Amino acid sequence: MNSSVITMNNIDSIDISHFVKKMLALCLAVVMTMMLFYMMYLLIKNDSIPDEPIKTPEIPSTLYKAPVPDPVPPEEQPLVKPVIQNPPPVTYEPLTPTAVAPSIPEPGLIGHRPPIGINPLAIDAQPMPMVRVSPAYPQSAVVRRIEGFVDVVFDVTETGAVENIQIVHAEPEKIFNSAVMKSVSRWKYRPKMEEGVAMKMYGLRERIRFNMEK
Repeated sequence: MNSSVITMNNIDSIDISHFVKKMLALCLAVVMTMMLFYMMYLLIKNDSIPDEPIKTPEIPSTLYKAPVPDPVPPEEQPLVKPVIQNPPPVTYEPLTPTAVAPSIPEPGLIGHRPPIGINPLAIDAQPMPMVRVSPAYPQSAVVRRIEGFVDVVFDVTETGAVENIQIVHAEPEKIFNSAVMKSVSRWKYRPKMEEGVAMKMYGLRERIRFNMEK
């Protein structure tokens, strides 16, 4: 009887011990499971929180304007002195014959007559050139080195002006005509005088030569 009681007690103690172990294992499993769920929750929560952007410190920016260079003054060009070329010479040949009155001594004036060939009255009677503007040598003739002459006829008025200018002959033709007409129109004469009165003179003739310098 006693042996049977002991056996039953042993069995009960074994069952209790085994039950406790199961309960402990179950509690431990529940705790572990809850911890796993909690850890998963934390992981999911951390993944759902967006990462805060890393703020980089702002670098103060300063706008620098590039210095404007001073304007460069233009280089001074050396002054080139113009080469002044003397125009080719122009010569004049009066073609109008000058009449000189013969010197006739008057009674009582022998030994006081003027020299032969010089008569003050005759000289005063003829128009005398006062201003002669030389004609410009045409550039085309200068380049081609053309020489020639122009015979011109004109009248001298009572005031000494020149009018009625005409070209009567020219070699070569037309090259020098315009220059001669322009220059002769600006000539001035002392008019013809008769008894102290200015007179108009007709048909004065001049030959104007155009020669290149040798």
